Amino acid sequence: MCVPQDSPIALVPRDMPLQLAAALPSAGTTAAQILSSTAVRSGLSLLVVGATGGVGSFLTQLAAGRGTAVVAAVRGDKKRRMGALGATATVDTTTGPEALEAAVRDLYPDGVDALVDLVSADTASFAVYTALVRDGGVAVTTRGVAAPPGIAWADFRLAPTAAVLEELASAVTRGELDVPIDMELPLEKAPQALAQNRAGGARGKTVFVI
Repeated sequence: MCVPQDSPIALVPRDMPLQLAAALPSAGTTAAQILSSTAVRSGLSLLVVGATGGVGSFLTQLAAGRGTAVVAAVRGDKKRRMGALGATATVDTTTGPEALEAAVRDLYPDGVDALVDLVSADTASFAVYTALVRDGGVAVTTRGVAAPPGIAWADFRLAPTAAVLEELASAVTRGELDVPIDMELPLEKAPQALAQNRAGGARGKTVFVI
């Protein structure tokens, strides 16, 4: 394999399965860098939309580990799984926006301190969630969506580093970070896996075994 000499490369720890190593870099680094940015600080409340996917699962764990109270917005009944990852509360968004708003207002009457939206692909959808952020809070999108007027927001862009990869890998080997793998498939199943991924509802990363 040939890569640019300045690429962020880290060695896989000897006792770390290669499937976990393959599923860690992009989603894990994205979650870690969102938390290390000035947008989302520890010790506050964080609403994660799309919390069951690869980035969301890592983000929930890393944020909870830093003392951030995480409200996980998910599709379906994932309360037990998200609770195991450290979420303070889990809300099924398929029941409608009213359920999420009620849950957030019950926990945080003035709104959450921060929002990370990993799902919304248009401003109208993003606005439903930014309405749950308190005055002075911040909303982060990974989908390049503009926020409605009056919202402080950040359009996150990944900038991977070897140091972050090494830190994440060490956390996995110490048992402090779980790598969420939804499926392990042979390479010939890639078209079906891509179609399923675009349909949404992932519970982690898909790993192709060669």
